[in-house]
Amino acid sequence: MTIYQRPVMKIFRLLLVGWPTIGTTATLSADVFEQHTSKYLRQVSESTEGVSEITLSDLHQLQPLSNTETTPMVVIKTSEGQWTKASMTWAFRKSESGLTPILTIERFVTYRDDLSDVTAASDENIMLFSGFAYDFDIGQVVPAKNGGDLVFTADNKQKNIQLLGSAKLWGVDGSQIPQTEDDEPPSPTDHAGVLPTDFAGVWNISIDGRWAGRMRLKIQNGRIMTGTFTSEETKSTYEVTGRVASPPQHAKLTIQLDNAEQDLETYMWTKDKSAMAGVSSLAGQTFGFYATREKE
Repeated sequence: MTIYQRPVMKIFRLLLVGWPTIGTTATLSADVFEQHTSKYLRQVSESTEGVSEITLSDLHQLQPLSNTETTPMVVIKTSEGQWTKASMTWAFRKSESGLTPILTIERFVTYRDDLSDVTAASDENIMLFSGFAYDFDIGQVVPAKNGGDLVFTADNKQKNIQLLGSAKLWGVDGSQIPQTEDDEPPSPTDHAGVLPTDFAGVWNISIDGRWAGRMRLKIQNGRIMTGTFTSEETKSTYEVTGRVASPPQHAKLTIQLDNAEQDLETYMWTKDKSAMAGVSSLAGQTFGFYATREKE
């Protein structure tokens, strides 16, 4: 079995050190799975060869990404050449004939090969019985002989995950996460009034009640804003740019979507800095939005 160990330390340093202003280590650790976008999945494969088979006992030797996660993560290059991250484990399902072993895919995201962090498929809480396959390119259970990327097999002696076609798998060992000693970001509650740095953080945002997601922002060079927006529905991640205006509770942001730009003009609550709201413009239409700061 190939376990992706040494380079994972580099990846987690990028994740935890590269975002020093978006929250505490505890906040980041709770969302490590989401932060592994296609860039990091590709890095997994650069140091070692993927495997075409893994036993469930080997899978359970991998440590979860953080102490807030319960299952390990694997990286899969699908038979169509796309990149998937998945949290998987196994369990027994009670039936009339007794206990039946199943593979549980707790959640997965497949990124399109042609559009970086735009998702091709995503789902959660999938139960796979022995003899069935799963196709991560389309997000469907399929017969084992009709394509797919992996098949689950189980008998009295051993339970295996076998990769199909050209698909490969890498295990990510969360025990390799390094301890960082970064300074905690400035707290928006330790001072009166609003400072540009108060926009830094993780925000749960809803635009017109139809587009929801998580926006991570950091401040550079005083008032320049950069970050990402991850769609709650599609799990796609998009770049965010912007600038804190004047007065400092006013900011203008742009989400770089696939084929359009979504502009946000926002004002932060000046008392506790826990929320912001404003208007969003997309394709000539204007919508309202609000966002709440994610607590530690």
